[in-house]
Amino acid sequence: SSWLVLTDDSPLAADIVAELRGSGDHITEVIPGPSFAILGPDRYSVDPGARTDYEALGQAVRDSGRHPRCVLHLWALTPVATGDSATGRADEDGDRRYRESVARNYLGLVYLASTIAADTPALHIYCVSSQIQSVGPDDDVEPRKAVLLGPCAVIPREYPNVSCTSIDIDWPRTPSARARLLNNLAREFRHPAADREIALRRGDRWIPRFDAVRLPAAVPQDWIRAGGTYVISG
Repeated sequence: SSWLVLTDDSPLAADIVAELRGSGDHITEVIPGPSFAILGPDRYSVDPGARTDYEALGQAVRDSGRHPRCVLHLWALTPVATGDSATGRADEDGDRRYRESVARNYLGLVYLASTIAADTPALHIYCVSSQIQSVGPDDDVEPRKAVLLGPCAVIPREYPNVSCTSIDIDWPRTPSARARLLNNLAREFRHPAADREIALRRGDRWIPRFDAVRLPAAVPQDWIRAGGTYVISG
């Protein structure tokens, strides 16, 4: 099949792309840059927060004769910083980092979906991230990345032919953990399930579950009357 991959050329992202290519899939790569540009065969750059760049990208992909059936978003995939690097990162401009995350992980998905959703009868978007879902007590979450979950939930409602799956991972620290992660991601890509939010942790697969809760009986309130008009603020 044909994939459009939003990547940043980091080693783990490169390994995921190589895994897809090794399966015989055609890959079109898109990396963040100052503006839209054609970098080579099936390789482009876009300003992540510029709608017009995605429109140019969509036209370029159509002109190439490629119609992606799958989109893979890897821009929210970053390692956990520790020690001095974590302290330095905390000292950075928080507003700039938040705006960058919104551009990469929110606006980019919205603009891309609006550009290419009509080009194929069925499009599936996979968003592979790290530090979004809190599964266990050791999970270090990064709230700025959580904006990714908004488009994942809303895009399929706006475009009935589009489905979206969020896959949050724990960063692999050993070669064996990396190989296991790549195998698990390949399984998710090849055998898509109905689950829309997935967390992969140390070889385990987690999905959210909602349990029914029995509410206590309502207590009558004297100040509420049938047919009354009330203003709720706050």
